[in-house]
Amino acid sequence: MNLSRIAFIAVTATVSLSAMPGLVSSAIAGPYDWMSNKPYVACLKTVTYRAELIRDHGGGRAGYEIRYNSGRRACNRAFGYPDY
Repeated sequence: MNLSRIAFIAVTATVSLSAMPGLVSSAIAGPYDWMSNKPYVACLKTVTYRAELIRDHGGGRAGYEIRYNSGRRACNRAFGYPDY
């Protein structure tokens, strides 16, 4: 290999590696962007706590599921996330 080919490969590798972190971080953050929304996470924690309270005090697994899903959907509506 001559010197110009090695220099070209080095420049190409540097440019491609410097562009990758921006692409990777935006791709990774996509489905997990809700984790940085502290009030939304607090809402979900409260819903989980209340659903576990229902389950532990005689509501059973079905009571937990009903309470958790209705609370989760309420948090989604309140904070503008898709209501699945």
